[in-house]
Amino acid sequence: MSAGALAITALAAGKLVLAADAAGWTGWGVSTIRVTALALEAVELAACLLLVCCEVRWPRLRFDPRRWSTVFPMGMTSAAAMTVAAASAHPALRSTGATLVWPAVTVCTVVLVASGRRRWVVGRRTA
Repeated sequence: MSAGALAITALAAGKLVLAADAAGWTGWGVSTIRVTALALEAVELAACLLLVCCEVRWPRLRFDPRRWSTVFPMGMTSAAAMTVAAASAHPALRSTGATLVWPAVTVCTVVLVASGRRRWVVGRRTA
């Protein structure tokens, strides 16, 4: 859950930097937000790595609604990495974000199908 919150915070900081750049603002405030966005993204990528390690170590092979707490941070990590990359001119972060899109889409699709299947099975049992 913390990985998603870190990703949203890094995304917001990146958007603030982009808005400040578009408005022509400079100074220590913008620089501080830029550095904060980079630091948040670094911590967030580490949290996502930990999340993936935990998923591999303790897999939940059957459908579990808690799986959505894995899907959300994956998607947000991708969006945050690309936004922070644009805000800080770090091409490696852009590549990281673009690479993470596809695992996030894949996992989201699998969990969405599993959720629909689970709903269908439970709905048929109660009817």
